[in-house]
Amino acid sequence: MNFGSPQAELMPGARNAVETCLGVRPGEQVALIADEASRGRRRQLSPPHWTTGAPPYNGLLLEDFGARPMSAAPTPVLNALETADVGVLCMTPQPGDWAARMAIVRVVERRQIRYAHMVGVTPQIMQQGMRADYQMVDRLSDSLRERMLRAETLTVRTAAGTRIAAPSTVALIG
Repeated sequence: MNFGSPQAELMPGARNAVETCLGVRPGEQVALIADEASRGRRRQLSPPHWTTGAPPYNGLLLEDFGARPMSAAPTPVLNALETADVGVLCMTPQPGDWAARMAIVRVVERRQIRYAHMVGVTPQIMQQGMRADYQMVDRLSDSLRERMLRAETLTVRTAAGTRIAAPSTVALIG
């Protein structure tokens, strides 16, 4: 399925998600699952627009398999994830979709494929948050985790004067 032409202002965030976060490589099978409401975001996530090349992909539009909200994941969606190396779900959540989304996640977890659960991602998120340097975020997270292993308390203070303290074991559980 061709999801249409990309929007230039959303491409940097989409490439970051696909190439950096998901690490999609040429030749990998990708399952791109989307809904009508996410039309603007799914275009960017379509493999023909990636700089890594255009790996084989299976583009699935949820509304092709029934009305929303969906109480169960459509069989073609689950089948696509059964053969994919990478999965992406880009949709706007609706009340009643929870069971369908969890069925998708169960397949992803059982198969241990790389996966982006992009539920509720807006154009603003793609233009701002998804442009983050995720390698730097990962380094900072590792550094914080190492510090927390030796700490007794996690304390967070804001410029407005809020101060929250929690035992470090609680911080590491989440």
